[in-house]
Amino acid sequence: MLGNQRTFAIQVRQILDQDLIHPHQALAGIPYRNDQAALPPVASPSILPPVRAMIRLRDYTDAQLAHTCARLGLGINIALHGWTRVFRYGDFEKYLTGKFAHSPLPSVLITGSGYGIVTMEAVIGVLLLLGWHLRGALVAGSLLMFLLLTGTCLIQDWGTAGDQLIYVAFFSVLLATLRHGALGIDFRHGVDR
Repeated sequence: MLGNQRTFAIQVRQILDQDLIHPHQALAGIPYRNDQAALPPVASPSILPPVRAMIRLRDYTDAQLAHTCARLGLGINIALHGWTRVFRYGDFEKYLTGKFAHSPLPSVLITGSGYGIVTMEAVIGVLLLLGWHLRGALVAGSLLMFLLLTGTCLIQDWGTAGDQLIYVAFFSVLLATLRHGALGIDFRHGVDR
């Protein structure tokens, strides 16, 4: 048991030495000179993943980190819009049917679009979170917002329409700044965006 902990500590030190940073100083944002004698023993294996993630942040520009934060925020929002409705679709369907009762749209179209909305939100949100097929996900998200905006305008709910325009703008800005994207599957594998 002690041998495994010692081996792990040696491996952590080797990784940290490659990046020229100390875990406690990485967390505090203090520059570090690579000095073997200054490294304290590593307490547990659980410190490795967060330290490696923080060490890697210095490899990205502020624009890349900002794009990633915005993408993750939008991804969480859209994914949870979809996934929370997947398991409570009956409630969502009742809400849609009630809200669009006086619209010119037939009820079959409202119910069908409800399934499409839930599915698209769930899938687009997960793609945004993973940073996978990002250009397509951002375009699909914009198209979804156009669909929602059309329905909202048909029932003349202008307050919600304004909120949906914010989503359209958010998707558009992320798409326009896609060259700054980072920390996702597309960027890890060098996908041509």
